[in-house]
This record gives sequence, structure tokens and C-alpha cells, in this order.
Amino acid sequence: MIFTGLFTSLQFTLSTGNQPWLEERLIIDGNNYIGGMNSIIAGNDFLHLENTRQSPGYQMYLALLHMIVRDQNIIFKVVKMIAWVVTVLSSGLIFYLGERYFGRYVGAVAAMLFSFSYKYHAYINLLQYEVLAGFLFLVYVYLQLALISCQKTRLRSMLLVATGTVATVICFIHFRFLYVIPFGLLYLYISGRRYPYDRQRPFRHMLSALFLFILPFLLLFVTWSVYQSSVHHEVVVGQDGLVSLFNEYNSIHSVGWAYPPPEKIEGPLGVAFIVSYPGKFLWLIKERFLYLWDLKKDIWYVGHPLIGYLDKRFNKEVFALPFYLVCFIAFFIGMLQKAAADVKRGYIEVTSCFYFTLLPALIIPLFVFSSSRYLVPVVPLIILFQAYVIRYLTFGAPER
Repeated sequence: MIFTGLFTSLQFTLSTGNQPWLEERLIIDGNNYIGGMNSIIAGNDFLHLENTRQSPGYQMYLALLHMIVRDQNIIFKVVKMIAWVVTVLSSGLIFYLGERYFGRYVGAVAAMLFSFSYKYHAYINLLQYEVLAGFLFLVYVYLQLALISCQKTRLRSMLLVATGTVATVICFIHFRFLYVIPFGLLYLYISGRRYPYDRQRPFRHMLSALFLFILPFLLLFVTWSVYQSSVHHEVVVGQDGLVSLFNEYNSIHSVGWAYPPPEKIEGPLGVAFIVSYPGKFLWLIKERFLYLWDLKKDIWYVGHPLIGYLDKRFNKEVFALPFYLVCFIAFFIGMLQKAAADVKRGYIEVTSCFYFTLLPALIIPLFVFSSSRYLVPVVPLIILFQAYVIRYLTFGAPER
């Protein structure tokens, strides 16, 4: 079943050829990425980006691929094929993490659900960073959990640097993922206290682990941000526009969705708006929650996640709202069940790893703007908890 789903997505990808997106409304930030890619290639310079507001990391990734391929007629086909390969690798990591940390059959169920996800298949064929980010989050979780059982000094040091490097690349993809650094440090502290690598000198090795983790971030991301701030004469934290976006989407005319932006931007903005209109702000959080989980449709809605390939004459949307509601409830119950099971068995570091990686990604969009697009990078992790519930309902509580 897993291979059938992945093969279906491959056929879909091949059928779209060199098109960078499926339809005009799903261009999203595609034109900005193409412009950034072309500016890097024209200047042969990865530092002076034409646009630092839309994912500098993804722009650099596209430019690097273009420099390797050197053919405008196939570049987008190559990008999409790599996205498909990344999806295949993601399904393998989902299977491993599910079987290793959730219980027997959970990985298989999760990988099967993931392989048939029409939403993920659609994003493979859009010029967007979400599929790449989803894979990086899985690698990040895999490396963090691998640190628990690693007892070799050199290998542990390499794992710490690798984990920090993956976290740094995730931060380059979008500034809303910056939370992986403080939460990554917190996870290392918690796991280090429970499983000290050196019981004779635990404090020294704790500091060493935290330093090795954050070193790539300091060398790459912080240096990049300082340089970009000096070039643009404003504070740039990976990307510019963080404060302006928060203010723009927290005003009296805000509606909750990510696009199109509010028609008018006036009155108190940002924090001043939240203080002045707490009721309106709470309403915005509710609306953003609904858009995030596809309980309300925005302009970037791509269709039913599991039956999107069915004939267009079939009214798939009749099943959409109940399906998304069940998906959210299954995820919520799965989070609670997994946490309770891990606390009971003493595996709190597993729960904290998944919670620290997943929950901020679901909460942060509620304070700025939201779309189910922002759910895509963590869909692989969400599916693991949904599969956990399916496994529980089918065979009872899984054993690890």
C-alpha cells in the first residue's frame, strides 16, 4: 500500500512536467522564489539576495540546483522530482520513528496514510519549501532521539553538530521555525539530566553538548542575520519583515487567513491592537485555528487530503469537514495518549522531543496569520499520532 501511494504521487509529478505550480492561485510565493533564484545566479552570490522576506534558504536551495542542472527547460521538473524523492525518504523515516518510538504497526499505518496524502502530493508539485521542511523536521527528530542511546564520544559530538546544523537549515527556510533552537536546547538539557553522558562530570558535558548544538546556528544563521542587517539597515533575523507582518495581520481589519492581506491597515497595530481589542484578537485566533486545520477553506486549499484523485464529478467536499474534524480529534487524543503512556513507562524524553518540535509549529501561526499550508511541514509528525490512535482502536495499546 505504501508503494502504491508513492507510485501514484510519482505519476502525478511526471504528468505535471516542468510546470512550477498546479494552477495560478497556488503560485503562493513561487514568483518570489524564482526571482530570488535568478538574482543569485545572475550575481553568482548567495549573500546579496534580491528578496530576503520569502525564505532565503529555499531561494538558495533553488539557485544551487539551477547551477548544477543549468537547463531552464527542466529545472522545475528536477526540483519536483527531488521533492518526490524527499517524500519517499520521509515515508521511510515515518515508518522507522513509528515502529521504534510509538509501537508495532504504528509506523506502517502512518507511512501508509502519509503515502496517500493528496495534500502532500500537491505540494510536491508546487514551488514551495513545505515538503523539504517536512523532511528536515523528521531528520531533526531522528537525530535528537538518536542522542539518547549514543555512548561514543566522537559519534555523539558529530550527532550534536549534525542536529544543530539541521536545526539551522530549518531556521533558514522560515523564521517561524526559529523555535527549534531554544526548544532544542531545552530538550538536550532535559535528556541530559535524565541520561547524563558522563556521571562524573555531568555539568561540563552538558555545557559541551549545548555548545556543539548551537555552534552551527551561531556560525551560519547569526552571521547571516548580522550581515543582512548591515546591508538592509534594519534588523533582519534570517528574513526581514517579522515585526511588520505581526503588525499588519493584527489590526482591526484582519480576518485570520494568510492571503490576501488585509485591505486596510489602520488603527492600533500589533501589541497595541491586542491590548485594545482583546475580543477581536481572540476571534482571530479562533479563525486562524480553523484555517490551519482546514476546518475553513482559504485561497490555498488544495482539496480533500486522501481522495483528491477521484473524478471531479464526485463531490469530495461533502466529506471534507467531517474528515478534517476527525483528523484533528485523532491527533489531539493521540498526543494525550502518547504522553500518558510515555510518562507511565518513564520515556518522557520521547514525548518531549515530539512535543517541542511539533506544538510550537501549531501555535505560532495563531498569533500572526494562518493557512493549512503551514501545517504541511509537520504533517509527517501529526500522522504518527493519528496512526497511534488507529493502532490503539484496532489492536489495543501498542507495546514499545
